[in-house]
Amino acid sequence: LDVRGHGDSQVRDDALTTKTTFLDCVWDLHTTLQATVPDLPDRELIVMGHSMGGRVTLLHAVTDGVTTPAHIWLLDTVPGSISGSVQNVLNVAQQVAADA
Repeated sequence: LDVRGHGDSQVRDDALTTKTTFLDCVWDLHTTLQATVPDLPDRELIVMGHSMGGRVTLLHAVTDGVTTPAHIWLLDTVPGSISGSVQNVLNVAQQVAADA
């Protein structure tokens, strides 16, 4: 699954005038999983995210109303030094680990 406007995903007509948020991407992931995995609530879900997709994966794991993954794989998601944004990712990862 490619994030909106990235990779092979279709670009919406309003892409230049409408901001896409991380939560939009979380719901895209959720609706894609629902459409492609009919028995999703009864399956052990493993989600892998790369780079920005890793942030979407983490947010998906802590968003109410979506199926919580049993396992998360993050690839090259938090490169560089600790900034406010990176610290937010680390906080979510710690929350997910504490909830497991």
